[in-house]
Amino acid sequence: QNYAGGLIARAQLAGAKDANGTAIEGGKKVTIKNCSFKGNVKGRAGVGGLVGAIDAGEMTITNSTVEGTVENFQNNIGGIVGLLGSTANCPATDVKIDGCSFNGTISGVSYVGGVVGGVAAPSEKNAQLGAKCEIVRTCTMGEVNSSNSYAGGLIGAAQGIHQVITNCYSTATVSLTGATGKQIGGLVGTATDPVKISNCFASGDI
Repeated sequence: QNYAGGLIARAQLAGAKDANGTAIEGGKKVTIKNCSFKGNVKGRAGVGGLVGAIDAGEMTITNSTVEGTVENFQNNIGGIVGLLGSTANCPATDVKIDGCSFNGTISGVSYVGGVVGGVAAPSEKNAQLGAKCEIVRTCTMGEVNSSNSYAGGLIGAAQGIHQVITNCYSTATVSLTGATGKQIGGLVGTATDPVKISNCFASGDI
């Protein structure tokens, strides 16, 4: 099935507007704090150790951990969050992951990351709304495996919104196989929009 998460499969939140400037309906800001998941999460697309997908709005994930395996059979899989912004008109407007960790094995096809799998590219108008993803004091250990493209120790693919990564690290082994395999990084697999990385390191094999 699409969207699977150790705590939340899919979060459709308030606080964002679509390409026409119309408010996206949904719940209020969601905070995940001091939580943990141990075990296995498996799905088709949009799979995360804590949250499968965040469609729009505000979410903060703080001091939370995942231990185990996360698997999918298509795209967008991450140790903490699988997908930010699952359609072009619904970017996650403000997501912060602070003081979290993943320890285990992540296996997917494309857009595979130790913390966040894929950040979907929103429309140009939504990009102007200030959509942002911030990852702070967060780490990845274990393995990050992609069978096609875009694999990173922290983020598989960073597209469409401003991203800030500070005081983070990955010791995970990052691997990418397959005839069409492309773009692999110790921290970020691919980035097409502004990404600011400060005081971070990667030490796993690639």
